[in-house]
Amino acid sequence: MNTRLKVLCILPSIGHAHFAKRIAMMQEAGIEVEAVGFERTGHFVGSPDCRMESLGWLHHRRYFLRGMRLAACCPKVRAALKRNDIAYAFSPDMALMALAAGVGLRKPVVLEVADIRRLQVARSAAGRLFRRIDRRATDACSLLVVTSPHYYRYYRDWLNVKTPGLAVENKASPSFADRIAPRGQAAPADGPPADRPLRIGFFGILRDEWSLKVIESVSRTSPQKFAFVLSGVPGKYTGGVLQRLAGLPNVKRLGPYRNPADLPSLFGQVDMVLACYPLEIPKKWSRSNRYYDACLFRKPLIVRDGSADAAETRRHDIGLVIEGRSVEAAAAALRGIAAEDWQRWRANMAALPRELYVSSEESDALRRALNRVAAGTAG
Repeated sequence: MNTRLKVLCILPSIGHAHFAKRIAMMQEAGIEVEAVGFERTGHFVGSPDCRMESLGWLHHRRYFLRGMRLAACCPKVRAALKRNDIAYAFSPDMALMALAAGVGLRKPVVLEVADIRRLQVARSAAGRLFRRIDRRATDACSLLVVTSPHYYRYYRDWLNVKTPGLAVENKASPSFADRIAPRGQAAPADGPPADRPLRIGFFGILRDEWSLKVIESVSRTSPQKFAFVLSGVPGKYTGGVLQRLAGLPNVKRLGPYRNPADLPSLFGQVDMVLACYPLEIPKKWSRSNRYYDACLFRKPLIVRDGSADAAETRRHDIGLVIEGRSVEAAAAALRGIAAEDWQRWRANMAALPRELYVSSEESDALRRALNRVAAGTAG
């Protein structure tokens, strides 16, 4: 008799790297996973390795049309939910669809929040409406999974949600980490050669104009000391600065990140990683994926003071924490990096406890929490 827990994952975008990673974590924990989800434009890594049904296309930010689309998909979701023990939704709107589709089925719904959007914390009427909906949806769920413990500031303090919670950070999987940095393997002791610039990588969605302007300033004023490697999809409002960067000889622009298998080549081209994000709520609450990746590949970080990454970077002395808010102050801080700084940061990176950036107990904790949800004892 098959007693494995059966989970229906509901994805706002099929093939997104984060959702595929979470599904793989569940499967490694012995959970049987099925998924339904929407097609979206963007840079994805392919469908997760499980039974998958497409719900069609979902367009970005067309909220009224999105609501109609979600309602129309409820029959398909309900049919899939009948085959499973619980629903695992990857956003509040997916959770609402799961709750509506599962009326009368007595199937618990789990909500995972990988990102909190600006609209959720906006002071506008739309923001207040979104928070009211968000609170009701989360209250109706049996478990709230967050990728950053700082997100509880929103759900506990802002929304006063009492739903049981579990924090599962975006750490590397043990299998992937073992391929990159096997246990016991020493980090290379050599530093950047004296006959070339220090290479700094900026990876992900290239939408932070502040970071791009810092890169532009440093590239223009210190072309012999620094070079930059950019990889990712352009942001909506960063085309102008990216176009200016394209004309600089010490800035290398690669294509978008598409697959975890690309990471060794990507990180192998740089000495440090720029992981600076806007110092605003909710961005300052989230630990960046680049933090975990940089630790795995032992590449010192460049972060902004006040971000979720800054406290850990400062505590372990694994990179530069930029304290100034202006582009000029940040550029000056980068220009002040010395070879001995890099060598100290790199040595401290190599000495980091593995559990800070590689999953250890997380998959078991998630499995236990989901089993409690299925048994009706999540609280």
